Amino acid sequence: MRCVLMINGSCNLRCKYCYISAGANSFPKADFNDISDRVDLLDTIDVQTLIVGGGEPLLHDDIFEILEMSSEKIKTHLLTNGTLIDVNIAQKLVKSGINSLSISLDSVTPTIHNELRDGSFESVVNGIKYCVNEGLDVNVSSCITQKNFDQAQNLIKFAEDMGLKSITFEGLNP
Repeated sequence: MRCVLMINGSCNLRCKYCYISAGANSFPKADFNDISDRVDLLDTIDVQTLIVGGGEPLLHDDIFEILEMSSEKIKTHLLTNGTLIDVNIAQKLVKSGINSLSISLDSVTPTIHNELRDGSFESVVNGIKYCVNEGLDVNVSSCITQKNFDQAQNLIKFAEDMGLKSITFEGLNP
């Protein structure tokens, strides 16, 4: 079984279709001890993979401690928009022990991605590159809308060219 654990409700982006607003915290941020207790519980009921998400989980003050703690107990996957990832963050992700991460990219055409995801194309692509260069297992995750439904082949080629092993297309009612 896989379990998704949302650790915060804040984000640095304001994507067109997202329920979480930039800067806002739509639900209270869980503290490290609460998260640790939840991970312990999930471990006892034999959860195989913990998917850590948010808002944007990299905004959580304790994110690397959370990832390290969970990775010691359960296979851990991070969901992120990728915009906050630089070389230093990518190296910290490696040290945290996560098994993989998903980074949101809705189009390889900058204007389309930027329209959907708050002008973040360049920082997202850089974040993917930093993670790949550090040897992390990266999945590209794309929300399909009327604006980008014809981009699937280009996204697959981008993922292949980057050396990624997987891509996820999430349906959305545009």
